[in-house]
Amino acid sequence: MKLNIKEDIELIINEKLISIITKPNTNSKIILLEPKKVQIKLGTNSKLSLYTIFKNSKVIKQVELSKNSELKCYDLIINTSLESNISLDGTNASFINKSLSYSTKDSVINTIVNHNSKETRSSILNKNLIGKNSLVKCSGKILIPQKSINCKSNLKSESLLLDNTSKCDATPILEIFNDQVSCSHSASISYINQDKLYYLNSRGLNEKNATELLLEAFAQTILIEMPEQIIERSKEVLK
Repeated sequence: MKLNIKEDIELIINEKLISIITKPNTNSKIILLEPKKVQIKLGTNSKLSLYTIFKNSKVIKQVELSKNSELKCYDLIINTSLESNISLDGTNASFINKSLSYSTKDSVINTIVNHNSKETRSSILNKNLIGKNSLVKCSGKILIPQKSINCKSNLKSESLLLDNTSKCDATPILEIFNDQVSCSHSASISYINQDKLYYLNSRGLNEKNATELLLEAFAQTILIEMPEQIIERSKEVLK
């Protein structure tokens, strides 16, 4: 499906192959339900808020952002490998990506952001819930060439192992070729906090309900941004 956006719109789309092109000076909100390939190109001064659920598949996402454009992506990723390639091609382009993934099998989440123009900005937060006998490889790379001065970027990954057999390989990478930037990256991997679990048990919650509450707290910073259509589908993840 190819979608040319010429005015401000709100849509829900259930298609496997999606191409979104926005005209300049538009401001839109789109919900995508289980696509397998997503291509996005934003025109000058345009804004797009994109809410997506990926489920049981391998997905490719490609993004091109023009001058003064802004893309905000909020993703719920269930047993899916996701390859994202983001190109910030125009001055003052901005990319924000917040994602929550849940895996009960091996998967790869890889994001590359190319700051191809000066004064561009990116912020990426990946939160991963990793189940029994599962390995998640979560990698992110920020590329800033010499010409792209005054860029800002933040890359952060937080992974929660739900079992002793759960595994995570988190690799944040910064490749920066000038010193006029502001960039940071971090990655954390942990198990459910046993002290918090014990406290909730002592307040009358059984282990199952206490665990669900802690998982909800972990996911809340992502889900709070999501529309109801995706929040409903997230409930299976947090049980």
